[in-house]
Amino acid sequence: MLFRALSALLVLTVAQSAAWAQLCYKDSDEVNPGQGDPVKWKSTPVPVYINIPSASANLPTPAQVEAAVKAAFSAYSSVNCVDLTFDFKGALSPFVSNGKDGGILVYFGDGTEIPWTFTNNAWFVSMNFNPATVGGIVKAYMAFNAKDFKWSIGAEANKIDVQTAVTQLMPETLGYSVTGGTFQIPIKFNDQTITLTTEQETGVQFLYPKSGCTAPTKPPFCNPAAAGDGGVAADSGTPGDGGVSPDSTVFPPADSGVTKMDGNVVADGGVIRPGDSDGCCRVSHARITDTTALVLIGLGLLVLVGRRRRER
Repeated sequence: MLFRALSALLVLTVAQSAAWAQLCYKDSDEVNPGQGDPVKWKSTPVPVYINIPSASANLPTPAQVEAAVKAAFSAYSSVNCVDLTFDFKGALSPFVSNGKDGGILVYFGDGTEIPWTFTNNAWFVSMNFNPATVGGIVKAYMAFNAKDFKWSIGAEANKIDVQTAVTQLMPETLGYSVTGGTFQIPIKFNDQTITLTTEQETGVQFLYPKSGCTAPTKPPFCNPAAAGDGGVAADSGTPGDGGVSPDSTVFPPADSGVTKMDGNVVADGGVIRPGDSDGCCRVSHARITDTTALVLIGLGLLVLVGRRRRER
């Protein structure tokens, strides 16, 4: 009996681990996905703009925040056999919240010096590409809420690590997605996760291979049918939810990142819902919630019970 229970738990552990992360690339043909070219930056270095409030009680110093952002970008450009570089241009001036054509914008909106327009989301990421240029990315941005959330350098209680957040959102700005088994981007309070996963490395190696290296096997394309456009098959050219309802009644948010027919890719930072322990469905306190960890705990308990029975 004990052996059967242990076997079942081990099968569950293996199955869960195998499905824990999923990699897909963005396809330029959203009408017939899989038939177009992969969405990517067509030339490098990619310009990067970083806008940080000069003084905010919810942020570390601007120099610390900037260094953490650059470290996250460096993690991707440093992957083995990757030909991808970034050119840090300083702050975008004049500031435009939806970014600038030809580059990636990273900003922290405090609602005063730098606007925050995504209500109570912790973060927001967007990428726009042009199907007419066979998937060439036009621009992308990552926005972080420094108005309602506290940010840190490293893991701190009730704060979000800057480098972790940028690291986890980077694939969305480069042309691919890596999601957890619950289709959530793993950004948590009191946590630092800055080492790239195999899926994150494989995605950037596939899209930006260095000459002379063997590119990874082509991953599956991201399915536009899974988009969180509230069921809209062909929207008017803007994201279907903007980070608010109808996502507010769905957990996890139905927004897998791809809007339809307009070349926009958007993944919101989650919507605050009544009843969420932290107020935000995509940011949670770091705690033992990983199924694998729970399974291992269960295995330990079963072994302990088995020993006690033998002692009797």
